[in-house]
Amino acid sequence: MHKTIVMMLLAVVSSSAATAGQYSYSCAVENVYLVDDKGRIRENANLTGIMRGERFSVDRVTGKVTGDRIPALPLVKSSVLAPGGKANSFKSYFQGYNFVSYVEVYEYKDDEGKPFVLHDGDSIFSGFCE
Repeated sequence: MHKTIVMMLLAVVSSSAATAGQYSYSCAVENVYLVDDKGRIRENANLTGIMRGERFSVDRVTGKVTGDRIPALPLVKSSVLAPGGKANSFKSYFQGYNFVSYVEVYEYKDDEGKPFVLHDGDSIFSGFCE
């Protein structure tokens, strides 16, 4: 009897672990960019050095983004704009009291790591999600 219960628990735990990626992305920052006074996008080398490797998560159901440094301010609202799929990107926005941010994950890419771009205030982040 105990053996049966343990086997059932293991099956439930392993099946929920296998589907975790269906409900959220885990993302890592590789680069940070900004728009300069001439309207050009360029790398913000100082911020890239600080933020490279910084991780955040995106809830694929609510669009909520959570992490230690991204977003920089508390969220008030989030929403999924497009759920993504084999031919489209996942898109969501999130907002605080005085900011609106946008994230797009190129889910349709066949690679294990899915590229992302996140616009957060005056910074543009890029990297990969799992």
